[in-house]
Amino acid sequence: ILEVRTVSEGGVLAIKGVKSQYYISMNRTGLLQGKKIYNENCNFKEIFLENYFNAYSSVKWSTNGKEMFIALSQKGRPLRGKKTRREHVASHFIPMKCREEERTGV
Repeated sequence: ILEVRTVSEGGVLAIKGVKSQYYISMNRTGLLQGKKIYNENCNFKEIFLENYFNAYSSVKWSTNGKEMFIALSQKGRPLRGKKTRREHVASHFIPMKCREEERTGV
């Protein structure tokens, strides 16, 4: 379960694992990492797509002027941001609300 927190106006947010307490972070090469301490590499822009999915691009990093997105392979492994585009299905997510007991594990 991931927790999405608003960081600033304009759809900028941070994504944190509820169980691990690690933030999702992207470095300048587009590699996704987990960080215990929040920093500016943990900021992502939420983009609402026409197909009712959401995509998340790094606020800080881009490659050749193109946004780098959080994306997962079919096996659930993170893809390098340099290889991702807004149109790729691998970068499309549906946020869902969860019950309090699911978040706390009670």
